[in-house]
Amino acid sequence: MRPALLASILAAGVCLAPAHAARESAAPGEEVVLLHGLARTDRSLRPLEKRLSAAGFWVHNLRYPSTELGPEALVAHLHQQLAACCAGAPRLHFVTHSLGGILVRAYLAEHALENLGRVVMLAPPNQGSELAAALQALPPYHWIGGPAAGEIAAGPPFAALPDGLEVAVIAGGTADGRGFNPLLSDNNDGIVTVAETALPDARDRMTVNAVHTVIAAAPETIAATLKFLESGRLR
Repeated sequence: MRPALLASILAAGVCLAPAHAARESAAPGEEVVLLHGLARTDRSLRPLEKRLSAAGFWVHNLRYPSTELGPEALVAHLHQQLAACCAGAPRLHFVTHSLGGILVRAYLAEHALENLGRVVMLAPPNQGSELAAALQALPPYHWIGGPAAGEIAAGPPFAALPDGLEVAVIAGGTADGRGFNPLLSDNNDGIVTVAETALPDARDRMTVNAVHTVIAAAPETIAATLKFLESGRLR
């Protein structure tokens, strides 16, 4: 694997800022937790945050140390964040990007939420990642990605979601089915293939023309996410 490709796959910001709510003065109602991907920050989800907030949701765009903690510690960290921001939410939805989807699966397997709403996963490696598996032998993959990168490389089985949960999956890919990365075996967003995002019990799924790093900011993604949170369907 070429160093330039590795750098483009793993480059991202550092998690420094605390979690925050997007609408400090919003009236109580349905709330949404946004969880970014590996080596990203809440900045990557701000376009989505703004659109959901404008639609009337109270949005919590959380930042967590994705490259510093292992899977169990990340679940514990998320539990503390949710206790601080969302314990009294009448209904709590989740929208996740990449690793955030694996994290919410692990969290919900340990913590039953009576106020749990819907979940939208953006480019989640639900079936693992052939790219991560190929990169795991290279030390920089672990230096940059941290302990959670190893979990993605190891692949499934990941924690099961609660029965009856309304979940949608939005994958990235190209209209011709070739994908953005010719080194991968299926239509893909440059990092995760469409097949790898699959979740057997998903209520709805779709593929948008977007690469992995910016899929959350794509207008089609944002519109479909809002539609699912409101109606239980992406379209």
